[in-house]
Amino acid sequence: MTERVPIGLGVGARACATARERQAGLDVSAGPRWIPVEREAIRHGAGIAGVAFVSERDVNPAYVSAFAALAGAIIGGLTSFATSWFTQKEQLRHASREARTAKLEALYNEYITLAAGLYADALSHQTEELSKMVPLYALGSRMRLVSSRAVTDAALRIDDTILDTYLAPNRSLQEARSLVREGEIKTLLIAFSEACREDLAARAVTRRR
Repeated sequence: MTERVPIGLGVGARACATARERQAGLDVSAGPRWIPVEREAIRHGAGIAGVAFVSERDVNPAYVSAFAALAGAIIGGLTSFATSWFTQKEQLRHASREARTAKLEALYNEYITLAAGLYADALSHQTEELSKMVPLYALGSRMRLVSSRAVTDAALRIDDTILDTYLAPNRSLQEARSLVREGEIKTLLIAFSEACREDLAARAVTRRR
């Protein structure tokens, strides 16, 4: 049985193939790409039994095109899946950060509203009953979990001012009006608002990185 063997296969196989070429009167100086040899010669000359070799001409071009198309489809599908996955993941992360920022803004607004109302109440209601301060202290504790040091320090100053006002004698309407418009609480609330704005701005910069 005759098969084709590449010249570079081995010394034994090549010697057998060259000898057969010489017997057939062929030129062996250039070395043809494929050499016809007996399967038995392969077995004894190169120590390889039952090996069949296929040349490039034996490959069906349709198979090559089909495999190339299949590989392209697989690669394209994987690329599309990876792109969609990363995009969705980034969108979820962005939505989560936006939700946390919105909750923080709501916390700051709630604190400012409550602090302003308690200060106005303290101006005309002297008392040593501190239960009214509990909601404000609770908001301050929540801010200490997530807010910057500047925000929490500003909130503590507001807490102390409101507490001192509750312990002080009641103010007249004229005094209360003056204190609300130009007093210490206005300055403290402005400082707190600025600290909150800077905190939120810093978080926005971090999200864009």
